[in-house]
Amino acid sequence: RTVASLRSGLDHFKRIPFLGSSGADLVVSPIEGYADGTTSLDRYEALAIKAILPCLNGLPEDDRSRLAIFLGLPRPRRPGVPTALGRVLSHRIANRLGLPLQAFHVIELGRVSALVALAQARHALGSGVATQCIVGGVDVLVNAGSLRGLSEAGQLKEEWDGFIPGEAAAFVRIMTVPVPGHWGVSPAAIRGIGLARDAATGTASDPLVGVGICAALRAAVRDAGTDESAVHFYINDLNGSRSG
Repeated sequence: RTVASLRSGLDHFKRIPFLGSSGADLVVSPIEGYADGTTSLDRYEALAIKAILPCLNGLPEDDRSRLAIFLGLPRPRRPGVPTALGRVLSHRIANRLGLPLQAFHVIELGRVSALVALAQARHALGSGVATQCIVGGVDVLVNAGSLRGLSEAGQLKEEWDGFIPGEAAAFVRIMTVPVPGHWGVSPAAIRGIGLARDAATGTASDPLVGVGICAALRAAVRDAGTDESAVHFYINDLNGSRSG
């Protein structure tokens, strides 16, 4: 509750006209200042284009014709996800940015979409299918279908002072040859990629205890040609059942 209060000054928590299962309006922190007033597909499109455009800046026309874009999206079965989101959104973005539709590769795996996309982008670059790749994703949660569906499933902590709905868009450009970034050097290098699937069901009798995510970490370390003792800092945004 204290953390939520401190963050509210930065994240602009406000009451929105969507009732939760408690019967009260939900208090959330939506993205503001861009795409205001848009919902559903329009909001997906606006947020995605805002994040993709910087990746296209300074990209020569020849490279654009051999570009692969990996578009991460929520799982289709999640409440509130528009029908045929991947197909429709790809068409919209391609038309708006003047890019070939065949450049788009949709990955509808929710939170892990971008990580799966990294492995696919590596293959595309290594096989010569693309000279550069744009990898990322977009998700929209501030709409009636998503919030009401998640509320009914008991996945919103409505008794608190507010929650951050997790909607966002982020993309990065990936290539095999290092090039100067904003600071004169390449901002980052990907050394290893590891993917795994947790066999646990997440039930009380078969809980998720991080077996899958540990297997993925070990696979990434092996892929990087090193061992775990060389890794001194980890960032992980998965907890509880989401680690599945």
